[in-house]
Order: sequence, then C-alpha cells, then structure tokens
Amino acid sequence: MSMKKIYGLYNDDTVLTHAAKAVVEKGVHVSDVYSPFPIHGIENVIGMKWTRLAICAFIYGLTGLVIALSGMWWFMGIDWPMIIGGKPNFAFYQNVPAFIPIAFEFTVLCAAHGMAITYFIRNWTFPGSAARNPDPRTTDAHFAMEIDPHFNSKFSKQEIVNMLAATAPVEIFEKNLGEEKVALKKGAVSTAKATKKTTVSKAVAIPPKKAKIVGKKDDLTKIEGIGPKIKSILHDNGILSFEDLASSTPAKVKKILAAQGKRYQMHDPKTWPKQAKLAADGKWDALKKLQDKLDGGK
Repeated sequence: MSMKKIYGLYNDDTVLTHAAKAVVEKGVHVSDVYSPFPIHGIENVIGMKWTRLAICAFIYGLTGLVIALSGMWWFMGIDWPMIIGGKPNFAFYQNVPAFIPIAFEFTVLCAAHGMAITYFIRNWTFPGSAARNPDPRTTDAHFAMEIDPHFNSKFSKQEIVNMLAATAPVEIFEKNLGEEKVALKKGAVSTAKATKKTTVSKAVAIPPKKAKIVGKKDDLTKIEGIGPKIKSILHDNGILSFEDLASSTPAKVKKILAAQGKRYQMHDPKTWPKQAKLAADGKWDALKKLQDKLDGGK
C-alpha cells in the first residue's frame, strides 16, 4: 500500500511561498505545489526542474512549417499547378515569400494544438479524466504544498505536520489519489523518536520549546508596536512573556515576523526587547515615558 502524502493548504500565495522556504530550510523535500495560477519563483524554492515542454512546442511548430511548405510546393507546383498572377513559376525558392503567410499560420496552428494536447496528457486534465489535485479549492483561491513522507524518511509524520502548522496554513491533511482526505493536527512527537533525532541533529530540540509553551504568558500588546496578531505569532514561536521578549534580539524577532509574509515585514522590533525589559521589571512609569517618545514602537 502506498504511503499517503501530506498537504498544507493556504489561502495566500505569499504565505505559501514563505511556508515552502521555511520547511525546505529545515531539510524537508517538497514534492509539488498546486495553484490556480503560476507562482513566480516557487520552482526555485522547492527545487523543481525546468520543464521540457518548450522543446515540444519547437518540434510541433517545425513540423507544421515543414508540412505547410511541402504541401504548397506539391499542390501548387507539381500535383495541380495553378498560376495566379504569375505565381508560382515552378521554382520553389522564388515563391517562398508568397507562401510565408500560410506557412506561419500553419506553424502556429500545429504548435498551439500540439501543446494543448500535450498539456492535457502531461497533467492528466483532458475531458472525462478524474481530478488529480488534492483539493478542489486549489483550482479557485487556495494553494496546496505536497510533501511525500517517502522522500522525507528522516522526519516522522508528526514532525512534518508540526513544521507545516508553524507556517499558518488553513488546513493540514493527508490523502492518496482518489481517496478521502484525513485532517491532521499539530501534536507531540514521541519521546523515543525525539531522542533518536536529537542524537543525529540538534535541529530537533523539541522538548525545551514545549516547556516554554506551557509557561507564563504575558499580554505582549502592552509593548508599543505589538498588536493581537503579532502577539499570537510571538506566542506560537515560544516568546510568551516579557522576560522571553526581553532576552530576544531584534534580529530574531524580525526573522519570526518575516516568515509570516510581507504584511509583517514592515514592523521594526528594535525597541521591543527594551520595552519588554522595563515591563518585566515592573517599571511601568519608565515604560510609559519611553513609549511617549516612540512612533508605532520605532
């Protein structure tokens, strides 16, 4: 029985691109991306090979050109000679200019129809065929990232799901072609698996992060420049309290925000650790004076 593939579903192409970069940087192989329109640059992110369909287009067009020129030479000059306004004069090379418009049209005709048929066959989207996309919404306004556990054997299924869950997807599920999808959720990784991974790579240091998540949570919106959404993002990345934010560098916070998409890249967290330090020490008057000098946390 084939192994089910794991999918992360997104409602924004920019979020999908950042999500693909995030999981690829962690060593995950992304098999494919499903989108209702081309996403420029995604092929470089997931390491997709360049298509060879352009070679097919050239072959179809060249075939059409040869057929057109050969046909006109045969029909008009040999099989059924017709002299119209002195053309043809039975010397093919002298009549090529007169044949070029029709040759061009037939070249385009063969290239266009040949590419349409090739596209249908290559993507298995010809009329009557069963849909091969993981979710019907990927033909409308959603985007799916496909990860095959077979090519990511160094990660458990739950580890892959947890990585996807950190990239703000609309939904995470697994399925085989033609089967119903099964929803997946972020969860704990088995202790035995985590221990085994820790001996191989320091990147799988899950227990310390989980210890932070169950700790004290502060209302980070008291820091100027942080709203409810950014507070949620920081909490999801282990920055729960004023102490956590105070001990973080602006560069680290900036990286967390950048991973969430363009709308969060505009925020400048350079004063957030300083504000958080004052809040953690209970120096609210000093914090208020500092915030009065700031403009949106900057």
